[in-house]
Amino acid sequence: CPPAVMRPAAVFLLLAVCVGACNGAVVCYDMGLENAGFEDGDEGRPVPSWEQIDIKTTGDAAAVGTRSSDPAVTVTLDGGKYLNIGRSSVFTQLLTASAVPGTIYNATALFTSSGTSYGYTSFYFTLAKQTPGLTVLASSDITVSRLKTSTSKGPAGIWDAMTARYTAVAADAGKPIYINMQSDRDLASALVAYDAIKGTICGPPTTTTTTKTTTTKKPTTTTTKATTTTKAPTTTTKAPTTTTTKAPTTTKAPTT
Repeated sequence: CPPAVMRPAAVFLLLAVCVGACNGAVVCYDMGLENAGFEDGDEGRPVPSWEQIDIKTTGDAAAVGTRSSDPAVTVTLDGGKYLNIGRSSVFTQLLTASAVPGTIYNATALFTSSGTSYGYTSFYFTLAKQTPGLTVLASSDITVSRLKTSTSKGPAGIWDAMTARYTAVAADAGKPIYINMQSDRDLASALVAYDAIKGTICGPPTTTTTTKTTTTKKPTTTTTKATTTTKAPTTTTKAPTTTTTKAPTTTKAPTT
């Protein structure tokens, strides 16, 4: 499976590889993240569909929030807006209120610098909303942890790609799943920018069991009843033959 960090051109290849080779024959669909390109709403904060959690310095930096492409700070690839997540914040969004065991969550993001000092960023899933004290541990098969940004990349419009992935297990059934973007080098100028969050939800594999119904045809037995014809005996009664005896003829004596 692919490494945690890749160049932007490899983002779509990454998803194709993970969905096909890593996940097996499963059905995948778009994660349905809201405001994933950070074009909704006005500049600044709050950021529509995303919740900011302060983890070190209250309020973070003034520049935190949705920002327009700016050659002096950060240039976007599409000319649109991006999200400055600051120096000490987590931006989070609920993906699902009830995880299904066996389901695989894949997410990719572009990141770069948005300040004059390098920053650190992490990109991961959790099974509860993150806290200011970072007490919720990452739940990821692949977790991007404390990647260092380069201050020269933001103004040059150079973005790096990263991915996070998590497969829900039986114990996760019914639990919420969140996606998180985190900056945690608590230095005023160590700001991190994000853009183009994408994701898919895959599986679990569907097993179809086909039950073959066998119909046994009962043999049809035709019984032919023997017909016995009893021929009544023919009795022929021959009428008795009556023989008539002719009376003897009397011979008359000659006359003398």
